[in-house]
Amino acid sequence: MLVQIVLGVVTLVVLVAAFLASKRWHWGQVLALVAFYFASVGYLILAAQTVSARNALQRQVKQTEERFLRTDAELTAITTGTRNGAIVNRLRQELSLGDDVDELPSLSEIAHELRLKARARGRVWRNGFPAGPIDPATGVVQVEFPEASAAPADGAEAGFNGQDAGAAAAVPTASRLDLEVDSVVYVFESASESRPYYLGEFRVQDVGAESRTASLTALSQLALDSAALQRLQASRGPWAVYEVMPADRSGVLDGLTEEQLKSFLPAASAEEFLRDGTDWQTTDPIDRRVPLDANGEVASLNPEAEGVSYRYVRLRRDYSVILSDLGQRYAELYSLIQSSQVELEQLRSALAGAEEQQEFRQQQIDRLRSDLQGVERDREAILAHVEKLTSQIDRAERLLQATLDENAEMAERLASTRPTLVPVGNGALDIDAL
Repeated sequence: MLVQIVLGVVTLVVLVAAFLASKRWHWGQVLALVAFYFASVGYLILAAQTVSARNALQRQVKQTEERFLRTDAELTAITTGTRNGAIVNRLRQELSLGDDVDELPSLSEIAHELRLKARARGRVWRNGFPAGPIDPATGVVQVEFPEASAAPADGAEAGFNGQDAGAAAAVPTASRLDLEVDSVVYVFESASESRPYYLGEFRVQDVGAESRTASLTALSQLALDSAALQRLQASRGPWAVYEVMPADRSGVLDGLTEEQLKSFLPAASAEEFLRDGTDWQTTDPIDRRVPLDANGEVASLNPEAEGVSYRYVRLRRDYSVILSDLGQRYAELYSLIQSSQVELEQLRSALAGAEEQQEFRQQQIDRLRSDLQGVERDREAILAHVEKLTSQIDRAERLLQATLDENAEMAERLASTRPTLVPVGNGALDIDAL
């Protein structure tokens, strides 16, 4: 501001002097003087602006160099690790470090821990597509995986080639899959048009020597489960092949709305997921209760202390064990159904034989009833004849009795009219005397 005032005053003085000098000097000399003055002032202004711009650029270069050195130090600290408190404090907010963190591990250490955790959870081969239809007789299907070396976009624990997530981006893609022959894997359908679902348990039958293909054999009884066979035949990929069955963990369905959860979960399971992390109610099971202290930490030492609240935690499930038990139960039920069907066929055969025997016996009964009717007619005739004979016998007995009575009476009369017989000699009967 002061420079501008001085320039204004000097410019005024020069103009006044030029006006006064014009009375004695030639007008060309006055014009040259004024032009020289304004050219000098313009040069000074441009020089000042140039110096100011140069100073600003030098300050900017210095700040950029300082920022570069600071960023390089931070990058080196992130890559190789550091115990420098100043660098850790600068990176605390950017890396979301806790207040108790006073050092940074190196990327190699973090990658090593990530590989250990990923190895414990198993490898995953993603974006596989069935190369042909599944054989319903043998349950064999060819799966082809794309050539890729990038890490999974969703931050999964393994890359396309089944490598650990920490090294998937840096390791080039191998020409051959590292699936192990005769190993058991778990296949999921991850199509974008529908929700992911479980396809089944498979055994790695063969792995291509020069191509990224593998032959998988379904271990589930597809011939016995028509729904599973139809679901597998209708799947067009992409498939995710898991070395270890994914474990149930908290937050796996975070971000889904209540309508989305209820659309593909049973009502009881959807309620568990919706209640997970909320306040525990007295009507909830006691084994779903987790005590929390005032800081939100699990109060495992003294859950009955003052200020402890309770949170509802849903039941975690081991789907590998559950599916294995369900498969065993399915096999038992299928065996029971088969045996029941065999018994049913035997019972049907026995029933057919019994019906034939019943028909034969019914025919015998009909014949016997016809014979019985004939026998009853004969019996009636015999009874009538017996009754007739009985009446004849009764009449003959009466006639006989009457005859006997008459003979007795006649004999008595004859006996009364004959003389008395006198014995002769020694009492022998004298025939001549009669």
